[in-house]
Amino acid sequence: MNILVYKDEWAYSVVNLFVENSVYFLRKKGHNVTIIDANNSDAINILLNIFNIEFIATSPAPLIAPIPNITTSLLS
Repeated sequence: MNILVYKDEWAYSVVNLFVENSVYFLRKKGHNVTIIDANNSDAINILLNIFNIEFIATSPAPLIAPIPNITTSLLS
């Protein structure tokens, strides 16, 4: 699963610790975690790349199956 986490500097260090531990355990479980750090001057470009490049490249094929025509099946 691809997960996007917004990170900033919070006034309470417990929030920072929670975010860091959450990211650690999500990655440990095998999830693809991307962190957007609000303090990074390049954060907007990272976010744009995620939705323009990574999202398209890693999106699974749509799960569309043909629906059988019930009336045709009943008549044959």
